[in-house]
Amino acid sequence: MQVSERWETTDSSIYINMNFTETREAVNFTHSGEQILNMTLINTLNSLQETGDNYVRNDTETREIDFVVNGKNSAKNDITMLGLRCISGTCPLDEIEELELEDG
Repeated sequence: MQVSERWETTDSSIYINMNFTETREAVNFTHSGEQILNMTLINTLNSLQETGDNYVRNDTETREIDFVVNGKNSAKNDITMLGLRCISGTCPLDEIEELELEDG
């Protein structure tokens, strides 16, 4: 996500809520290679929230992402949000047992 340079520091924040259905071990927000920790959206005063502050609820019943976009920090204008199926990068799969199919 790239934030427009036209955004003023005095402009109001936009709060985005979205759901996801695919199973993910993690959903990471980063800026310039640095991870923006989860729950920064709810652990930071509204007046201090910056683009990319987020709250990811990754439990099976919820699976929602909330994050903020604003112009309070003009250097923080390029945010990457990446859903990871497997944090390690390799998902262990169960072995497949091959069975012969019956004719017909």
